[in-house]
Amino acid sequence: MPKGLHESFPLLISPRGVHLPWHRADLDQQDEDQKLDALKAHGSQMMVMRRFMEAFVRSNELITLKDTGNPADGTKSEEEDRGYGGF
Repeated sequence: MPKGLHESFPLLISPRGVHLPWHRADLDQQDEDQKLDALKAHGSQMMVMRRFMEAFVRSNELITLKDTGNPADGTKSEEEDRGYGGF
């Protein structure tokens, strides 16, 4: 994913998530502006990783409704999540 603000680029499925059933929700300019404003509200994070966070302001959102478990406590086995550590 290119870092920085690229609002006209679509958000793409990560190779780690290709096995999940994704739904795409296209965003209009107002949605993108609101998302950027929300990110800017996190001032300390923006100071440290602005380009990384801005990279998530794209022309769409990707949503999966599949329960992927909690990666923090390892509720999914490696076999079940295809070796992606609970993702």
